[in-house]
Amino acid sequence: MIDFTKLNKKFLEPEKAKGCVILIPGMSGSPLNDERYDKIEKALLGKGYAFLRIEFWNNPKELNNLSLQELFDAIDQAVAFARRKYNKVIGLGKSFGGGLLTAHHEGFDSLMLLSPAFRFGENETISILKNVPFSQIESLAKLVVDKKLLNDMPKTLIIHGTSDSVVSIDNSRKMAKSASNCKLIELQGQDHSYTQENGMEQVVENILSFLV
Repeated sequence: MIDFTKLNKKFLEPEKAKGCVILIPGMSGSPLNDERYDKIEKALLGKGYAFLRIEFWNNPKELNNLSLQELFDAIDQAVAFARRKYNKVIGLGKSFGGGLLTAHHEGFDSLMLLSPAFRFGENETISILKNVPFSQIESLAKLVVDKKLLNDMPKTLIIHGTSDSVVSIDNSRKMAKSASNCKLIELQGQDHSYTQENGMEQVVENILSFLV
């Protein structure tokens, strides 16, 4: 079991914050040392939102020893931590982290998913694989979220680049059509990490618009 109190984290709060945004990162990205998240953090603080960045795993090898259920439990601990002070808690998930929030979003008032990685469908596999270490799961393509869960999602924003070669935008398009309270923003020509011109600026702009 992951002990939230022992995880490396960065928690910045503005005066009179409106709520707290919790970052669930991608598999390989560092939540604490990534300039993309620095840009988001600066923008959120400027708009009156606290930002909690958590290192749920230190490296891919450590992640391989974890299971979905252990990560779900850790996310629940993060939400409980934020709820001690804030009535409004928002999940921000990048790629793998976006997939986690698609499958497990209890406790969040809204979600912001950046190129979410998990597929969804009627033949879901999350319940079957949730206690299996990631080292025993062949690929993320094997993780399928129950389509019914999409109707239980809180207000959700998806941001996805049209030139993403890692996670197809088609999955986000299907999700936006199937979920009852979901909006998709397609960033033309952007890749999985929004590295093309003004990529992160567009991400930040849409995040702030969603939070208004």
